[in-house]
Amino acid sequence: MGNYVRNSVKVTIDAYHGAVRYYLGDLATPIVRAYSRAFTALPAPRRDARGPAAHLRYPEDFFAIQARKYATYHMPIPQVFYNKEDLWTVPPRTIDGREREMEPYLHDHAAAGGEEGGVHPPHALQPEPRDNMIAWLAARSAPGRTRKLLVYDFPKQKLVFGPRQIDARSTRTR
Repeated sequence: MGNYVRNSVKVTIDAYHGAVRYYLGDLATPIVRAYSRAFTALPAPRRDARGPAAHLRYPEDFFAIQARKYATYHMPIPQVFYNKEDLWTVPPRTIDGREREMEPYLHDHAAAGGEEGGVHPPHALQPEPRDNMIAWLAARSAPGRTRKLLVYDFPKQKLVFGPRQIDARSTRTR
């Protein structure tokens, strides 16, 4: 799965002295190469961020944008993509009487396959215009690990309840 938005530079500010440090992300990214040539004294490779690295997380706003883009661009067959036959959407939730797009949230757990735990902002995806869940998107961002997106696709022939369906079931049992 590709990243549709990049988080090329991390910035830290020393709370005691006010010193600002810039840490570059993936050095193969064109914007990072341009920054490193233009501002030679400022950026340092992200691997030099030993202390702050434990606090770096996959940005939730970037993740939300990527989830919305992936909901359309997950289709590998050009004809299916062109006809928009398999569109997905981020499920809405009713909060305080208003419908809003579900937002990612931080959750610490071990990924499937026994991988080490890390902070994952999980995001549900549902087929448009249905309410069942078709996929689950997460970003692995445990300190010392490669930050990457993970996708768990659910079988189309099996019903997996989506957030709205779970909410409806829980209100009926109260």
